[in-house]
Amino acid sequence: MIELQTGLPGACKSLYTIDRLEVLRQQTQRPIFYVQRDQGDDSAPGIVELTLPWTPIKVEEWPSCPPGSIVVIDECQKVPGFRPRPTSQAAPVWAEPAMETHRGKGIDLVLICQHPSQLHVGIRRLVGRHLHAVRKFGMQVSTVHEWGAVKDNCDKTRTDSIKHLYKFNKKAYAYYKSAEAHTHKRKIPFKVWVLIALLIGSPILGVVGLRIGMGLGKADASGQAGVFAPGAASAPIATVGGQAQQARASTPVEYAQAYQPRIEGLPHTAPAYDEVTKPTQAPYPAACIASKKRCGCWSQQGTKLDTPESLCRSIADGGFFIAWAGVSVPAHAVAEPAKQPAEPPATVKQ
Repeated sequence: MIELQTGLPGACKSLYTIDRLEVLRQQTQRPIFYVQRDQGDDSAPGIVELTLPWTPIKVEEWPSCPPGSIVVIDECQKVPGFRPRPTSQAAPVWAEPAMETHRGKGIDLVLICQHPSQLHVGIRRLVGRHLHAVRKFGMQVSTVHEWGAVKDNCDKTRTDSIKHLYKFNKKAYAYYKSAEAHTHKRKIPFKVWVLIALLIGSPILGVVGLRIGMGLGKADASGQAGVFAPGAASAPIATVGGQAQQARASTPVEYAQAYQPRIEGLPHTAPAYDEVTKPTQAPYPAACIASKKRCGCWSQQGTKLDTPESLCRSIADGGFFIAWAGVSVPAHAVAEPAKQPAEPPATVKQ
């Protein structure tokens, strides 16, 4: 079978492949052959400074490996015979011609590159298993997506894949010289911290909203609030001497003006809605998040507040006391945590 392993630089596709194949070798005693590359020769395919008991070969020698062998070619897109080429150009005998008959010899060929488009379409059509590694935020874990054939757009859609979670095996770092496994630092975007803060703070905001809602309910039970109704006859109003007069009805011009917003684009700012838009709560910094470079605060409704950075960092450090909600509910403050060492990764299970 021909297996294709893809993934962006830093996704640890090589680490994952070498780690799991070594486990397979120890379990089955199948011999593994690999294309070796010298340190600093970035134009050539292969693995650099492999320390495992695998046998190095040249690319064109792989069809001659013994039956039952596993052959690994890392950076296979650098093999001239594997790259896309004009239809008029014939493939080398150790490329598609050998791949079309390799199954009869019991040889499994494992190809590693960044994307399927880097390989000739003839090779892609012969692939029987496609694995694509995705790593996010520099975490010590990758999601490996699996298909039974090449997924040409694996970088865009992966909803139809079988998913595997690979926790990096630190012992496997010593298996070879890697250019990608140890250089990516964990960095969670600022927007993710904002979302976490709002999710954590939502239960607190729910309690505050319930308290306010109960208070409004009591107010409604004790008396009905008046609502401005343009054009309708008003109830009698008190005048000098204790006599009552009937308020006059609005003219057509006054009626139209009552529905004219004070702020263009915001209909609720029209005078007609003054009674129903009276404030029932005040915005406050429900969540403040501070990082080394910036600090931001958000209201209890998730809207961004224009908070000076010094005040923002003060709230993020010590919180914010809410005295008008009937209970002491501190604003939720989140500071970006210091980087912690990753959990020891689990070994690969075949």
